[in-house]
Amino acid sequence: MTKITSPLLAILCLAIGGVNFYFSNGIAANVFAAWLAPVFLLRFSRSTRPWLGIPLIGLVAGCATWFAFQGVIPGDRNELSAVATAAGVMMSIVYLADRLISPRLTGIAATLVFPAASVTALLVGSLGAPFGTWANDAYVQYDLPWLSRFASIAGIWSIAFLPPWLAAVINQWVEGGFHPPMAQKSAIAFAAVLAAVIGHGAVSGTNWSNTQQTVMAGLVGGRIDRPDYGQCSPDDIACRQAVLDAQYNDPLFARSGALATQGAKIIAWHEGAAVYQAGFENALLDRASQFAADRGVYLVAGLLALPDGAKEGLLQNKVIIFAPDRRRSEAYLKARPVPGEPIIAGDGRPLLFDTAYGTIAAIICFDADFTAPARDAANAGADLLVVPSNDWEEITPMHAEMAAFRAIETGLPVLRPAANGLSAVISPQGEIEARVNSFATSETALLASLDLSARPTLQRYVGDLFAWLCFAALIGFGLLAFRIRKARGRDHGEDA
Repeated sequence: MTKITSPLLAILCLAIGGVNFYFSNGIAANVFAAWLAPVFLLRFSRSTRPWLGIPLIGLVAGCATWFAFQGVIPGDRNELSAVATAAGVMMSIVYLADRLISPRLTGIAATLVFPAASVTALLVGSLGAPFGTWANDAYVQYDLPWLSRFASIAGIWSIAFLPPWLAAVINQWVEGGFHPPMAQKSAIAFAAVLAAVIGHGAVSGTNWSNTQQTVMAGLVGGRIDRPDYGQCSPDDIACRQAVLDAQYNDPLFARSGALATQGAKIIAWHEGAAVYQAGFENALLDRASQFAADRGVYLVAGLLALPDGAKEGLLQNKVIIFAPDRRRSEAYLKARPVPGEPIIAGDGRPLLFDTAYGTIAAIICFDADFTAPARDAANAGADLLVVPSNDWEEITPMHAEMAAFRAIETGLPVLRPAANGLSAVISPQGEIEARVNSFATSETALLASLDLSARPTLQRYVGDLFAWLCFAALIGFGLLAFRIRKARGRDHGEDA
């Protein structure tokens, strides 16, 4: 490997890589920083002694994560510190894997170790951490639609593979003495794959359907605050319900009625939009059913049932769909609570409901931060995915952009009504076609024409296969490197 002989130059690579790592994710994410960070950090890792370089990279990655996700992760600083520490450890392992394995290999294979290790780390994080696919490097690439659309083929994992692969190719070029890049097989391979990915994105961005069906959809979002019960005692549930009706439910039905008057045929409420004491559930559901019948709309209702009075217990965060003919769906309970969220978790089976506009599926907010729920809904026959959500300012708009990747992966149009965040109408190609940001406007509702032309995608069927292939490849590269090292050691012994 080419060594950085100057300590100052090594420190400069670490500093540039660390700064770009901070800007490569979190609240200040920048698409270009996501490509630059691994180039400089990998150069530093490969040019310093492992006992020094790897821990320093872990320290820099952990500190950058701690600052980059301020306000993104709810809860106290201890929780954020734990996440930052885990990120630092994971990055140390990724760079250590590259340092141990890639020097034993040559050509294209040597450049695949680092991206395979990076994707494996993201996969392990999504399976073992409570925050799902948060911090996946693919989400930063949303602003490059010709690139992000490749998620319809191999998922977010394939998008996250590309920046570290480029970093490995560039470092191989540096270590090879700066020969013409196109004389380097790995550079040719990367360029060919990137061209194919971009070409796919350009073609898939075109809507080839000749039978485009549209429907007017209304989203109810806006800003919400905690209820002010005033003089209501904890046991006076009638008084408390009156407060909830006045603060939440009456305005909610009024805004929904205005959308219906403007032509909405599907109306979707944000997460936990209708709030009620558990003992008043039947009354609230009857009111929603009557509204759907009177207005001739399909109502996808985000509901939050509170324990009655002073009783202690978990909340029910759920969705029920109401039809104009008074049919109603079973309740779908949020399957993946945000860590610390005091709710009853559902079984995760997708909610499907047949309508005049196709089959509507619903999952709730944090459910869409995992790849499986939306994919399960698509494979079960959904034509439209509704994701009622409730955000906060620090994760706006990036949380909605994460949901846009679920549209790309499944080929389904997505309605995302959000409280305290970005309400969005998202096309099957992942484009946010209409939006309302509750932190930028006083508007609390969104009316837009929704294209119902869902499209099948390969990602629906292969799931996280690409990530698992990266894991298998990393193991394979490791075994190959071990055999090569052992063979070289044996040859040296024979020469002696």
